[in-house]
Amino acid sequence: MHTFYTPSPLTPENPLFNIPSIVESGECPIAICRLLSDMIEPSNTSTSSFMSIQEVIQDLEQMINTPQIYLYNQSQEDMLQLSNKKKNTGYYGRVEELTTILEISNRILPQHEGVGNEGEDNKGVGNAALAEEQQEGDSSGIESREAGNTSDEGGEESREISKSLRRMGSKAGGSVCTDVIYISGTAGAGKSKFTKFVGDYLENMGWMTLRIKFKRGLEYESKEILSSLFDTLVGNLISMKNGYAEVDKEYSVRASMAILDALDLSSLVSLSEFIPSLRQFIPAISSGRSSSPLPSSPEANLSHWRLVYLLSTLLGVIVGLDRKIMLCLDDLQWCDATTSSLISEIIISVSHGKEGRLLCVGMYRDNEIDETHPFAKQLRMFQKCSTVNVTEISLPSLSRDDVADMIMSELRLPRRLVCRLADIIHKKTSGHALFVIQFLTSLIQDAAIAYSPMKHRLDWDEDQISEIKTPDDVACLIVSNLSHLKPKALQSIRLLSCFGISSEKTLVNLIENSPLAPLGGLDIPSLVAQGVLDISDSSVSFAHDLIQQHIYENIPLEERQKLHLDIALCLGTMTELDEATEKSSIIGGRTLGDLNLSDASSLGDDGGIKPVTLIHIATNQINIAGPSFITDKAQRIRYAGWNLVAANEALESSNFPAALNGYKKGIAFISEDLWVKESTYQLCLELHEGAVFSSYTINSSSAEVEMYATAIIDNVQFEDSLVAQDLMCRYLQSKGSYSGCTTRGMACLRQLKIDIPPTADQKSIVSTMQETATILSQYTTEQIKNLKNPETAINSRKQQIIYNICHSVVICCFRESSPFLPLLSCLMVQYSLSNGLVEESAMVFSVFGYLLTALMVSL
Repeated sequence: MHTFYTPSPLTPENPLFNIPSIVESGECPIAICRLLSDMIEPSNTSTSSFMSIQEVIQDLEQMINTPQIYLYNQSQEDMLQLSNKKKNTGYYGRVEELTTILEISNRILPQHEGVGNEGEDNKGVGNAALAEEQQEGDSSGIESREAGNTSDEGGEESREISKSLRRMGSKAGGSVCTDVIYISGTAGAGKSKFTKFVGDYLENMGWMTLRIKFKRGLEYESKEILSSLFDTLVGNLISMKNGYAEVDKEYSVRASMAILDALDLSSLVSLSEFIPSLRQFIPAISSGRSSSPLPSSPEANLSHWRLVYLLSTLLGVIVGLDRKIMLCLDDLQWCDATTSSLISEIIISVSHGKEGRLLCVGMYRDNEIDETHPFAKQLRMFQKCSTVNVTEISLPSLSRDDVADMIMSELRLPRRLVCRLADIIHKKTSGHALFVIQFLTSLIQDAAIAYSPMKHRLDWDEDQISEIKTPDDVACLIVSNLSHLKPKALQSIRLLSCFGISSEKTLVNLIENSPLAPLGGLDIPSLVAQGVLDISDSSVSFAHDLIQQHIYENIPLEERQKLHLDIALCLGTMTELDEATEKSSIIGGRTLGDLNLSDASSLGDDGGIKPVTLIHIATNQINIAGPSFITDKAQRIRYAGWNLVAANEALESSNFPAALNGYKKGIAFISEDLWVKESTYQLCLELHEGAVFSSYTINSSSAEVEMYATAIIDNVQFEDSLVAQDLMCRYLQSKGSYSGCTTRGMACLRQLKIDIPPTADQKSIVSTMQETATILSQYTTEQIKNLKNPETAINSRKQQIIYNICHSVVICCFRESSPFLPLLSCLMVQYSLSNGLVEESAMVFSVFGYLLTALMVSL
């Protein structure tokens, strides 16, 4: 039996009427009329009847607390807006998870800087006024500050969050540890939107939020993506410097001074090649760039650790100021091992600082991670580190009540009217967040949910919806929902899907004005309006990577390959790829140690896209089309050359995974015509040299080093195999095959006319050491030091390789106590005196001094 009650008189003082729109119109909202009607005539419809007085009270509370949702008068025009509106899953059903993160964000703050407290340093980039507003206690409107959302979203959930924030405001801690939060879930669980919601809120509370997203199938680009994170960090400091808020300007000045105090000019010059925006932020760097860039070692570990030091120092000094920083690392399952290690070491290094103002949030798909994945190693490292607090959050499927909350907010209807619809949708989607969104969208697009003039609200037939056959997974539903797109929009979205989940606006503008675009240009505005694409200041991206994935995969394979080839050829004409292929050489007269960092930015000085970036994109498009699609032999050689150019560019920026990928792809294009003297010999040699060098720098004991080095040694003249011989010796040394390295190294040195005796007996050892000592006695210490001057320093590739091989062989002779150790040390000392000192000379001079002392004692 229904329970009824008599409501209190409606007066102007009643909270329901304390709404400007109602006061101005003088009209009673339809929602109140509906409530009264359903109370008076409960038998009118079974779905609209009140079952208890609690439901009446619940309706009234919703109207009072969120009038912009539940007192909104719906009309037919709202249907179009609703079908095109982006539906949010940012915080539905995530109150507990949000509370956890926000509690952590308070814990890491210094004691005097709790959320909501007053203080100038609580203002963020371009949000000084908003921070002041929030400090005055305005935390109740959290739903109005989510990027891209209007003030009518959120409802009950936002109020729960706001209450949690107010409770936490007085509990801020003072931990100096760095907090790392990992958020896991399946694809489409809402990890990215959830984290963006948190980040937007913290940003409005004065935090600096930095976001990157790793890419499926492009793991070798991970280091470039990490570079963009730091570039954005420095870009934010530049924005503060050029902004209007005095507190931001003052913070930017302090940041630049702190950076200059922590890093010398040569370090900043090197770092600016990885973070290009540093040159604009600290003008002194530009004047310092005329000096020779700091060379990176051929040894990967040295390059890796130097980058760890520079980036850790930069981030540490910025974190040491009074602004909190949140790093959001999305799709960590697609981050390569090298970059994952780099991130781990940076976070651990910063965690040892005095200030704990860094929060790192990583997101990953738990079904794509196993114990051997680089992410698993990163997690174990953090768990063992005493200065890093690790919190793991798993986003489960939405509950039936969560789905009801979402439908209530999206359809602007009370719970009692949507509870049965929520049951149906939850059952059909199993609470999968993206599935719920897509299914609700399909119901609106197919008019299964439509405006009813009789009821003055959205209405539906629950039996009809129950009988709708749901696709097996969200992917099929996504494709089905996009079937209504017009041809121009469909062509646009297919084209964009070939570039991955996101594309820079500069690239989109190039495509827009190219023959690739449909007649009239790309239909981006309509795709954004329909929630398929998102657009920001710098990029155009798909609303979810599952959307991009299934649009792309539904293009027929041959059509897809042709599209990639067309894109590559179009972009290739905007570069000098073909001309550069003719001139390209991995060494080009330089030593391997001369490889140095290059500009990681994709934008040129004029704001347009850089030629090096176009080279990379064009080559990547060719590689996706693949050698199997390109049958013409001349074209395959051409595209192998493209890969050589792109890989060399990656090598210049110390992006070894990307370089190795390029060299491998280039070799694949000419796999049927390797080492042909008339056509592919030089190209093949340079591709293999690049592959062996890159694979060595990534993992010095990798079997790929031996594979590519052996391919060179077995197919070319000895003089052309020197790079491979050098790296093969280093590989054998790293692998612990000391005897093998010694044998191979001495054989190479003999072929290079280094006079090594066939046997190492006592007589030859004593004789050689005495000869070397006599030669050394002719030099003063100052003269030996001056041998490193440019006038007498080594300048040839062959000489550097001799030094490298000698260095490896001396180490291996020492490891296995070989009698050839004194002989090789003496020969290396003599060679250094004749050709100039290098880094490798230091060790052999030390070994020679030790052995000479031992010999004198023995005699």
